[in-house]
Amino acid sequence: LVLAVVTGYGLAGAVAFWADPAAVAGLPALLRLTWTSVLLGATFLGAGYALSSLARRPSGAAGLAMGLWLGAVVLYDLGLLAAVVADNGGWFTTDLFPLALLANPADAFRLFNLAASEASAAAAGVAGAANAIPLWQSALSVAIWPLLALTAATAAFRKVTP
Repeated sequence: LVLAVVTGYGLAGAVAFWADPAAVAGLPALLRLTWTSVLLGATFLGAGYALSSLARRPSGAAGLAMGLWLGAVVLYDLGLLAAVVADNGGWFTTDLFPLALLANPADAFRLFNLAASEASAAAAGVAGAANAIPLWQSALSVAIWPLLALTAATAAFRKVTP
């Protein structure tokens, strides 16, 4: 995982630096994106391992992995969007929504990187949430998710009998 992420971002950074030497100013953001991508990848790998131990066949494991991605990346955000629209600026939108974003590893990753790079204006949909959540909370969420996922995978694999 680390090798793949570092290679991919390293090549992208090298091309950016070659095309525009001033792009070196973005190196801290690229490094931050690299380590948070490794943590996000570890989160989904751990969750995938845990789910695969529940499947009896490889096709079932693949289906569970796709379901995890669909739920965590697509449906969770659609549900939050529906709740924000229905709430119309009320309690959910102002108080619970920012915390609900931290409850999803993909959203926590997005929030941390946007807030840390001060680029939240570029993503107006989460700008308010990124500004409402202290940077340490989104960083903590990004760091805790891989530990939770790998703990779940370890527990799930201990129940598997060869």
